[in-house]
Amino acid sequence: MFTVPLDYDTIKASLRKAESLEAIPRSCVLTSKVNTCFALILLALFIISPGKAQTRPPLVLERATILNNKTIGGETVKELIGQVVISRGDMTIDCDYAVHYQKADKIIFEKKVHYADSLRDLWADKVTYFIAVDSMKAEGAVKIIQDQYEGRCHTAYYSEERENLYMHRDVRLWQKDKNVEMTGLKGFGDKTLEYAKITGVAHLVKRDSLGEVEVTIDGEVIEFFNDSSWARASDSVKIVREDVTGYCDTLHYYTESKHALMLIDPVVFRSRDEMRGDSIYMYFREEKIDRLEIFVHASAFSPPENGGAGELNKMFGRKIFIYLAEDKVDNILVQGNARSLYYLFEKEESKGINKASGDVIYLNFAEGKLETIDVSGGAEGTYYPAGWKGIVE
Repeated sequence: MFTVPLDYDTIKASLRKAESLEAIPRSCVLTSKVNTCFALILLALFIISPGKAQTRPPLVLERATILNNKTIGGETVKELIGQVVISRGDMTIDCDYAVHYQKADKIIFEKKVHYADSLRDLWADKVTYFIAVDSMKAEGAVKIIQDQYEGRCHTAYYSEERENLYMHRDVRLWQKDKNVEMTGLKGFGDKTLEYAKITGVAHLVKRDSLGEVEVTIDGEVIEFFNDSSWARASDSVKIVREDVTGYCDTLHYYTESKHALMLIDPVVFRSRDEMRGDSIYMYFREEKIDRLEIFVHASAFSPPENGGAGELNKMFGRKIFIYLAEDKVDNILVQGNARSLYYLFEKEESKGINKASGDVIYLNFAEGKLETIDVSGGAEGTYYPAGWKGIVE
């Protein structure tokens, strides 16, 4: 790769003849004597290299108030001061100060740096642009606006041809139209931000249209698939919605349909209730949980309202469906080798224990209190009277 030499002394002399150090707009026709110096600038910033670089458009110095030669670390560099604007294809970078390192093939922009292209806008304290590979590094109070995304971090990198985004330190990604915000130590986004990933103490917050928190999710990794409106969290996952808290290894959360799928050792706690299975679906309505669906090794435990220490209502089956209304259990359906054990009370007085098994068990509640138990398919049941001192198997 080589760069056509840039003779800033010649350029400055020509500029003085024009009695101005201000740049002439790129749109000027390069036929006059004054504009000849700008032709040199355009030529000097045109990079010629093998491969992809041959197809890349030239770098163009649109504007700079002062042009200087300067020595930094033994290297003579080109210093641009005041109202600096450099463009390349659809890309424009403007700032108050820039240095062109020809040997290193890079330009460092500082002081009120603003970058823009056809996809995004970026602001930072400092931007280093690597000419040959068309990539860059932004540092200090980085802010990115792209479509419906707003991103913030301390340091951001764009890979070759500005394809992928890598974010570091105090990362925040906010998807505005879906009211989804993600934070963490590191971030990644593809070119269109249809896919984004947060790693390291990752946290997701989904808000409603009024800005109220609907759900929060924590994990070591959280990915968001913008086109299909769902998030995947993995490794030590925690999900919280109102009085419901769930833990698992992997979680899928669907922001539009408002439901979550918990996989690998999922457990859900609601008040004093506990639900476990191989997989658990949670469905939400407004700010409340609407139903829980538990599959394969499904189990549910809840202490009876007036029970003693160690007493637990229990359900087991291949599937357990728990439906809620007005924030209270309305009915429960247990299917496949279904078993239940319930402590019975009437006006806070113990009425014994009901143990049942069958293909299907249906439990109906009123105001959160058990009213009836229906068993079908190979039904078996045992009733233990109040005060039973023996073993309840």
